[in-house]
Amino acid sequence: MSSLMNVISDPGFPAMSSLEIAGLCEKRHDHVMADIRNMLLQLEIQSPQFSGDYRDDRGRSYPCYHLPRDLCLTLVSGYNVVLRKRVIDRWLELEEAKKSPVPQSLPEAL
Repeated sequence: MSSLMNVISDPGFPAMSSLEIAGLCEKRHDHVMADIRNMLLQLEIQSPQFSGDYRDDRGRSYPCYHLPRDLCLTLVSGYNVVLRKRVIDRWLELEEAKKSPVPQSLPEAL
């Protein structure tokens, strides 16, 4: 799915897109979107700050969400254990990549 989709908005904070969540959890994106809307409603959180867009393989623009870690984990805590673990592992990868910058020179690498 993600190879055909291109997220075109950057939330400006560390986040995981609803497309990535859908892929990791093997769920339809529209179902994940509905789950997110329901979660935000129950938490009484306004969603514009988390709203984004993506383009499909035909260039059509569709809505998506960008969730910070706490909301992402809140969302998937309602999913099964295997799916929840995939998302948690992905967050750990994202955080590790952020704190382990790639050396830019040989002396930095040594």
